[in-house]
Amino acid sequence: MAVFKKVNFKDFVDCFNQHNINKFSSEAYKKMFDYYEEKSKRVGKHVRLDVITICCQWSEYDNYQQVIQDNNLKINLDGLDEKEKVNQVMNLLKGKTIAYLLDNNHILIRTFLTGEKM
Repeated sequence: MAVFKKVNFKDFVDCFNQHNINKFSSEAYKKMFDYYEEKSKRVGKHVRLDVITICCQWSEYDNYQQVIQDNNLKINLDGLDEKEKVNQVMNLLKGKTIAYLLDNNHILIRTFLTGEKM
């Protein structure tokens, strides 16, 4: 038998705090919470809250340069202004995975996975 508890945003963040995980900004926690809530509605099933798995599946970056470097992205940004560079990186990411430009200008991406429906 499985027991499920519906969690709100505060509960979601508290689960990370209970594990002393400070990997994400408030904006990133909110975006991930919304993602899993929508996913649960879309598939019609409960989504298990596993903070360790979430930490392995998601990364938050301070800027687009960090995303390019850490993920070995091949992209030409010559001649573009900063906003256009961010947009180009986001377009490339969205073609490969789930990516969000957050209100704090950080970039949140889900680990590049093959064969998984997102």
